Amino acid sequence: MIKFSCEHCGRKVSVRDEHAGKRGKCPRCGGTVAVPEKSIVVGFLCENCGEKISALHTRAGKKGKCPKCGLTLVVPAAHDLTLLDMEEIEELKRQQSALSGFVEQADEYDPELEEESSQEIEIVDERRLPWFIDIFLYPLSMPGLKHLAIFIGVPAAITLVQGLVPGQLYTFFWLAGWVVRVFVFLYMYWYIAECIRDSADGWVRAPEGLGAIPDFDDLFWQGVNIIGCFGVVFGPAVLYVLIAGKAGLIFWLLSGVAFFFYPMALLAAVMFNSPGAIDPALLFRSISGTFFPYCGLVLLFVMVGGLVVAMMTMSSRSQLVGYMIGAVCVYLAMMTAHLSGRFYWRHRKKLNWQL
Repeated sequence: MIKFSCEHCGRKVSVRDEHAGKRGKCPRCGGTVAVPEKSIVVGFLCENCGEKISALHTRAGKKGKCPKCGLTLVVPAAHDLTLLDMEEIEELKRQQSALSGFVEQADEYDPELEEESSQEIEIVDERRLPWFIDIFLYPLSMPGLKHLAIFIGVPAAITLVQGLVPGQLYTFFWLAGWVVRVFVFLYMYWYIAECIRDSADGWVRAPEGLGAIPDFDDLFWQGVNIIGCFGVVFGPAVLYVLIAGKAGLIFWLLSGVAFFFYPMALLAAVMFNSPGAIDPALLFRSISGTFFPYCGLVLLFVMVGGLVVAMMTMSSRSQLVGYMIGAVCVYLAMMTAHLSGRFYWRHRKKLNWQL
C-alpha cells in the first residue's frame, strides 16, 4: 500500500502498489496528483489506550494526538520499529488493501484515489515562541515573505513600468497592467483562504501556495466567495446609509451586528468553500458553542479593521507610504486569517462542522 499526502490540500490518501507512477485525483479537493514509487508507513500503538495508529514516514519525530484518547504522541522513525511493529504494519496494510478500491477510467490512466480506511495520527505544528509573540511571525516564513513581495511588489513594478513607456504604448501597458493587477488581487484572496484552511489543519506558518496555483475560475470564485461573504454580512448597513443618506444609530447597530457575525461567517464560507455556508442557524449554533473564545476573535477583527481604516484614510501620504501601508494591511490580513483558522483548529469539536 502506497501512502502519501495530496500536494494541494494535504489530504492523506492511499493506493495499491501496482498504481505507482500513475496520476490520480485527490478525493477531497479533486486536484491531480502523481502517485510516488513507494512510501514508508510507520505503524505504532498508543501507549495509553492501545489504539493502532499509522502515519507517513515524513512525520517521524513530530508530535500528534491519538485519535481515540487524545494523548500527545511522537511519531517514531522507521528504523526504531521492532519486529512486532512491522507485523502490525503488515496487518494494517492487509486491512487497508481489503477495504480500499481503485477506480480506473476505461480509456485513460487517471484513477480516482480512495480515502484511507485506517485512522491516522492528527499531526500538529507546535509554536516555537509564546503564542502572543508567535502569531506576529506567521507571515515571516519564506513562503509568506514571497507572497508579501508578490502582492505589493508586482503592482508597484507595474506602476513603475507604466511611467517609463512612451505614449503610443501606454494604452497597451495600461490594459496589460490591469489584467495582471486583477490576477494578483484574486490570487491574494485565494492565498488568504489557504492561510485559513492551512491554519485550520494545525499549522503555524504561512503555506507555500505557489506550488498549487489553481486555474482562473478557481481564483475568481474564491474571490467571489470572500467578497460575497463581506457583502452579505455588511450589506444591510451599507444599504441603510445609501437609503438614509447618513450614518445614524441604526447604521451603527447594523454595523455592530455585522462585525460580530463576520468572523464566523468568513470562516464558514472558506472552510465549506461556498458563500451558501453563511446559514444563520449554523452561525448561531457555532457562536453559542464557542462564545467566549469567539468574542476574542471578534475583538481581534475589530482592532485590525479599525487599524486598516485609520491607515487607509490618512489625508496626505506619498506613493511610497501608500505601498508601505498596503504591505501592513496584507500582513495583518494574513495574521488574521491564521488566527481564524487556528480558532477552528482549537474548537473544531465544539463547532462540529463535519468537514
